[in-house]
Amino acid sequence: MNEKLAKTLKILLNGGVKPLLIKSYPEPGKDLDVLVRNRNEFELAKLVLARAGYRIGREKDNKVMCFPPDEGLLKVHLHKHVSWSEVVYLSASEVWSRSRRVVKDGVEFYLPSPEDEFLIRCLHSFFENQCVSERDAEAKMLIAQLNTGKLLFIAGRHGLTPFVRLFAKMLAEGRVKYPLAEFAWCYAHKLFHDAKLGRITARQVLVYARNLVRAVRRCLSC
Repeated sequence: MNEKLAKTLKILLNGGVKPLLIKSYPEPGKDLDVLVRNRNEFELAKLVLARAGYRIGREKDNKVMCFPPDEGLLKVHLHKHVSWSEVVYLSASEVWSRSRRVVKDGVEFYLPSPEDEFLIRCLHSFFENQCVSERDAEAKMLIAQLNTGKLLFIAGRHGLTPFVRLFAKMLAEGRVKYPLAEFAWCYAHKLFHDAKLGRITARQVLVYARNLVRAVRRCLSC
């Protein structure tokens, strides 16, 4: 474990926050993405980091970026849920229920199940990048660890099966740009799924329409 990561994790741990690291396989990126257990721990994590000298950014979309006081620590991106544009795709409680405890070089932290990590990378690809970035493509290294039946069961519960199948296909073929018709179908399937369950919101429809417009632009230039 590198020194920056160890020091950042210890700040959280010493303050009573158990960090679950998402989008961190095989190694965290330039930001440390931490999914907290609940709202109370979210507020505690902000307080702990502020006391360590971090500058706490503005909360937006169930997330807040925390900027370190010096280059010896990592930026910390705190997450209440796995969400984009205020649409929650996986709740913190669900991801935590399947998480794994890890101790590395004497430092304790938690990781999502391989299935949840794969799904989070998939969703990041669709809702953050609208293409398969180099970072998203690291999910390919998780495939050997996956329980495919479990992954599809989790995805199916949330109307995300088409996303997973298309993402896996893109990884297998080494492609970056999503086929726009298939990309749009994934969004439509999610809307139909949530509408059937009475969970759809006007905000969600607006976000998806906006993302589809972005997809036309980004997929062609990604």
